[in-house]
Amino acid sequence: MKKFQIKLLVALILFAGLWILASLKVIKYREAGFVLRNKIKQQYFMKPKLFVEIKPGVWTEITSTNNTYTICRGKVPRLRTDLTAATYDWEIRGGFFTNSDNPYTPPALAYDVSSSARVTVNTETSEEFFYRIVDNVPDAPTLTASSSSICSGVSNTTLTATLPASSQEIDTLYWYKDGATTPFNFTLRGDLDIVVSTTGSYTVKAVNDCGASLSSNTFIVTQASVAPSDALITSSSTNNLICTGATVNLTGSATGSDLTYQWYFGGTNASDAIAGATNAVHTISAAGTYFLIAKNGCGTDTTSITINLANTPGKPGITSTSSTLFCGSVFPRLDASEPSVSPGDNIIRYEWYKDGALVQSSATERNFVTSANGRYHVIAYGTCGGTSSDVVTVKSVNPPSFANIKTSQPPSLGCSVSSLVLSVETDGDSLSYVWKKDNIIVSNNATFTVTTTGNYQVEVTSAVCDSTFASEIVNIPFISTPPTTISMTSPASLTCDGQITLTANSDGDGLQYIWLKDGVEVDTTLVNTYAATVSGIYSVKAENACGVGPTSNTIALDIKSVPNNVSIIASDTLVCGTGTVTLSGNASGTGLTFEWFLNGQSVGTTNQINVNQTGNYTLRVTSAVCGVKEASKSIKFVTAPSNVRIIPGSATKVCNLNSPVTLYAQFDGSESTYKWVKDGLTVGTASSFDATEAGTYQLSVSNECGTAVAANAINIDVGDALATPSIIIQNNSGSSVICSSGNIELRASQSEGVVQYRWFKDNALLDNATGELLNVIAPGEYRVEISKNGCSALSSTQIITSNLPPPAVIKHLTPIEFCEGDSVVLFTDILDVTAQYVWTLDGSQVATGSNLTATQAGTYTLTVTNTCGFSDNTQVQVQVTAAPVTEIILNNNVLSVLSANIRKYQWYLDDKPIIGANESTFIPIDSGRYFLRFTTEIGCEGTSNVIDFGGIDVNSNPQITIAPNPTNTGNITVTVLSNQDAELTLINNKGKVIYRQSFSRDNIFVSQRLVDIGNLQRGIYLLRANFSNGQSVTKKVLVL
Repeated sequence: MKKFQIKLLVALILFAGLWILASLKVIKYREAGFVLRNKIKQQYFMKPKLFVEIKPGVWTEITSTNNTYTICRGKVPRLRTDLTAATYDWEIRGGFFTNSDNPYTPPALAYDVSSSARVTVNTETSEEFFYRIVDNVPDAPTLTASSSSICSGVSNTTLTATLPASSQEIDTLYWYKDGATTPFNFTLRGDLDIVVSTTGSYTVKAVNDCGASLSSNTFIVTQASVAPSDALITSSSTNNLICTGATVNLTGSATGSDLTYQWYFGGTNASDAIAGATNAVHTISAAGTYFLIAKNGCGTDTTSITINLANTPGKPGITSTSSTLFCGSVFPRLDASEPSVSPGDNIIRYEWYKDGALVQSSATERNFVTSANGRYHVIAYGTCGGTSSDVVTVKSVNPPSFANIKTSQPPSLGCSVSSLVLSVETDGDSLSYVWKKDNIIVSNNATFTVTTTGNYQVEVTSAVCDSTFASEIVNIPFISTPPTTISMTSPASLTCDGQITLTANSDGDGLQYIWLKDGVEVDTTLVNTYAATVSGIYSVKAENACGVGPTSNTIALDIKSVPNNVSIIASDTLVCGTGTVTLSGNASGTGLTFEWFLNGQSVGTTNQINVNQTGNYTLRVTSAVCGVKEASKSIKFVTAPSNVRIIPGSATKVCNLNSPVTLYAQFDGSESTYKWVKDGLTVGTASSFDATEAGTYQLSVSNECGTAVAANAINIDVGDALATPSIIIQNNSGSSVICSSGNIELRASQSEGVVQYRWFKDNALLDNATGELLNVIAPGEYRVEISKNGCSALSSTQIITSNLPPPAVIKHLTPIEFCEGDSVVLFTDILDVTAQYVWTLDGSQVATGSNLTATQAGTYTLTVTNTCGFSDNTQVQVQVTAAPVTEIILNNNVLSVLSANIRKYQWYLDDKPIIGANESTFIPIDSGRYFLRFTTEIGCEGTSNVIDFGGIDVNSNPQITIAPNPTNTGNITVTVLSNQDAELTLINNKGKVIYRQSFSRDNIFVSQRLVDIGNLQRGIYLLRANFSNGQSVTKKVLVL
């Protein structure tokens, strides 16, 4: 490029740059002039206010604190400002709308869309208005609080409204109290809490443009007076233990009012809270440390408890005080060793079993005294169940008491018999044998084979019992001929001793005897005697190695016996729960019958019965000829105790050692034993316990089938006893009668200083009667109770009566109709110490006071007048009957009475009552003074006139004698001395013939006969003998 061309290019570039720079400055100056002009004008313009109309006609100013609202779908808000301008710049959702509208209606929005609006006037912009489109009222909120109670005068609580997550938005919360229709306060959107300091029932209403909804719950705020204290956790388990797979109930408590609870595990941080565990009782299934916070408006109190995991006990061992294999009947005691247990646990029960059946259960006894052979084991129970020991076998060995040699064939050799086997019949256990021939030992086996003749004997030994028994010597001879003769004898053919011994006599050697009953062999013996125990026809044959001899004569035996060895075998004597026990009766003897009795009632007639009731069962075994014997056995059906609870009979604070708290045992199950434990020590064993000392009391209930511990423990506190207060009448001159429009002032008199008072009327607590004085305007029974430090004392009753007198009531314990010389006491049991009592008889005053003894007939009136001048009266009619008079007569030797109004008779002879003479007539026999004492229908007693009677001649010939006389059996022996036939008649004191019998003379002068006259009433009777020649003899018979 040429030089000038380069210069031209540079010039052009410079020119272009200058032109651009000039253009930029012009723009800058223009802009600067505009800003300056605006700043100059700004001092004349104000910031516009923005108003919104959501409800027609209601305009609300938008401010920095009141700028958010909801709009119900279908509605469009209107906007306006307080400034006037030619145009307005409306900004809606970030878009600008410039127009001259004021008010201005923005475009409608869809549901669930948020928006905002503001206006600019003369370059000034208003506050921004925020709103959201909703289509429904809010969901109902729920109310919670920081505490359900407030402390009196010193605290408050915060109520919180919570809306569901899906709820519509709100504008305002209106707060209500105690059902009022006008809210006491409100909070705006976003402010969901309110602090209250007064008690009441609170609700809240959530409001938006579509409407309002009331809270789903009412929250009650109560007032507490003191902060919680003495928080305590008690466990339903023993020793605060929990078993694997089990649950335990923890029960919390604290003093204070309006308490709420929250349970925690492992600590008390918020993360340690157990969800939903807000009740006083919480059920746990795992070991660990649990905390409980008791809370009210005044504060909190925290306590804890540690629950340890427990397992079943270790295996117990068994030791014996002596050998378990022994001789005789002295059985050993078995001792259980205490097994290992989990920390904090202990053994609560030992159960001993024999052959699988429970024989002893005890919470304290680890040993068991055996009394029979069997297989024994023990189970030790802890909180979480039981563990069994190994089985120990106990066996009592009996020494031999007899030994009889038995042979396999007749005890002889010869006639083709070259050998025979000897055995021994014996009793006892664990035996050894020694066989001897001619006193030389030949074998130690249980049997011995004989091949040579000689004298044989066996010795039977029990090593355990260190006892030996030797048999009789049996001679084994060599023979060549069989027996040829035999006879049998018996000492008797009938016995009740149960057996008859038969004796056989035969010739020959090396014999054995074959005994037959009814032609059938029943035994073979080496001796010539046999003890028969069963009735039948018996015979015997003799036999040796060479053959059997002839059969003996026969003897018929009738064998009976008193039942012997009567016993009862039970399949079980103790049944836990329900079931059946089989009882089997055993007895020796013949012709026996069986009958079972339960508590005296017959329950069966076979030798075996099944039973399902507790009781003492008796087996009666009877032999019709030889007598009766019995055996008894007790059977128990037992239900193990369960559902054990301790029921306190009164408040659990002891204030008077003479009035302890009685703790009662309540449980399901059979009769049991009891163990009351205080702070780990046993203090009682009855079904109830009187607690007089402070402490924690627990109860266990046991019987043969188990032990159960009470689900609740009882804590007893002890306070100081208060002296009994009294009630003093302050006014009314000390009278307890309230007259019209009057009143009585009662004062509690006590010596305990500052106390609390409670007044009672007719055993009902009076409202607001808590002072020392009580103003009484109504009659009733009044008492006052004083309380101090948890103890109280109750006064005796002060009876206040009204101005109306008690109704006059006349009572009597004996009839008001009585006989002359008697009396009746009239009285009233409605007493008023201030009243006057006046008695009148037929209008004339005869006595004062609450009772009167009336001896005269007439109308008795009782008038009662009280201190107020009111009176009442009542009457009673008393009747007095004159002493009765009657007359008796004697006609045809019969005494009778001339009166029909008599209900009781008693005849007398010489001032002594005649036994059995209690009818309206009487036939006298002996001479003397007769009269009658009688009682009329209304109970009056009288005495008749006296009649002298000369008597009846009972001694003329012929004669009769009577023995015994007097008699108390009705059996007498009558002897008649006559050669005539006679007829006997027995006549009572009413003249009635009650017995008749004929006597024949039998060709002799004296005739004697036993007369059974039967059961007679006590009294005097006449026995008369009428003879065939017309004579008669009469004797008196006295029956005692």
